[in-house]
Amino acid sequence: MQRTFEEFSPHTIWECYSPTAPRPSTSKNGKFCRPDFCGWSALGPVSLLIENVIGIHQVDAAARRICWDCPGTGRCGVRNLRFGGETVTLLHENGRLHVRSRFPFTLEWNGHDIACPAGGGEFGTSAQQHDFPAAAGRRHVDQPLVVGTAELQ
Repeated sequence: MQRTFEEFSPHTIWECYSPTAPRPSTSKNGKFCRPDFCGWSALGPVSLLIENVIGIHQVDAAARRICWDCPGTGRCGVRNLRFGGETVTLLHENGRLHVRSRFPFTLEWNGHDIACPAGGGEFGTSAQQHDFPAAAGRRHVDQPLVVGTAELQ
C-alpha cells in the first residue's frame, strides 16, 4: 500500500491492489478498479490514526469503557467514534478534555478513570479536576467539535 501510494498517481488509498506490482488492481478490460473509492483498504490507515496517533487503543462497548493514552498537549481527538450502537466525541485541547455521549461510560484517560455522565461535559487534564456538575448546571458540549491532530514529539 505504501509503495503504491508513493509510486502511483494519484497518491491515494485504493480499494484493491495488484498482487505483483505497486499499483492498483485492474479489471479484465485493463481499467483500474473503483478509482476514488478506498473501501476496506481504508481500515488500516484509519485504525493507525485512531490507535497510534490519537491514542485510543481500546473501545469496549460491553463494559462501557474507552482507554485513551493522549499523546501530547496539543489538540487531539475524534468525533463520532462508534461505541456500541452509539457514538461518542472526545477532544483534548488547551488542558481541557471535552466529552460528548448520550450514555454514561468510563473513560480511562492517561491512566486515570473518569466516570463520564450521559450528555458529557469537560474536565481539566493538568490536575485531573473533573467538571461534571449536577444535572441543572451541567455544561454540555453542544457545538460541533472538529477532529484535531496530535502533536507528535
